[in-house]
Amino acid sequence: MFLKKYLKFGFIFLLSIVIIGSSHKPLQAKKKSANKKSILTKEPHSAHKATIYSLALPGLGQAYNKKYWKIPIIYAGFGVMTYFI
Repeated sequence: MFLKKYLKFGFIFLLSIVIIGSSHKPLQAKKKSANKKSILTKEPHSAHKATIYSLALPGLGQAYNKKYWKIPIIYAGFGVMTYFI
């Protein structure tokens, strides 16, 4: 019973962080010059898609956003939470 309470709290806390973090609009690529067509045609990352990926497997949304350095922080947080429970 005690363990279920903390797991439920941790899940709700992590879910709320994911939802709050995905509410920001993606940054648009700035137009620097007409010669750089790769910047202009590059589609911005979808926050919704990153959220869905992150719900499927924690850290996958960060991999989608190409911020790989954040993935070990996520799993270290899970390890610390598990240790204290």
